[in-house]
Amino acid sequence: LATCDTGPDGELAGTADILVVSNEFLHREFPDAVAHGAAREALFARYLQACPGLVVFTSGSGQILFGRKSSGQNTVEPFRVEVVDSAGAGDSFRGGLSWAILQEMSDRDAVRFASAVAALVCTTTPGCLHPPTLEQVEELVRSPA
Repeated sequence: LATCDTGPDGELAGTADILVVSNEFLHREFPDAVAHGAAREALFARYLQACPGLVVFTSGSGQILFGRKSSGQNTVEPFRVEVVDSAGAGDSFRGGLSWAILQEMSDRDAVRFASAVAALVCTTTPGCLHPPTLEQVEELVRSPA
């Protein structure tokens, strides 16, 4: 089960193989945990305890938190691109993450892949109608940070 934007105490969080929590959801439901810091890390720890699978907190152009109960919290920096339109970036991230996990990528590589998909979607308008090719995503993933 892959899902998004649910609280840590809900049934979906307790059964998800992949759980992505968007910055928009955090702003709305957990405003104290939006800024990177102790409140965000404490909330992430709650999600890790609740979810049997991979948990990811996205943050637009900010640092991505990810982890599992067994591995704890990790971070990935998003790819920096010239944003033309961010419509569809979140959905593209979740789709890219699901695809990467099905390809048996490591969690770090899967999150980086998903971040690259979302970043490339933001470079066109409307990006959700012009998805990047696998080759474009792989090229961005290989590019120096």
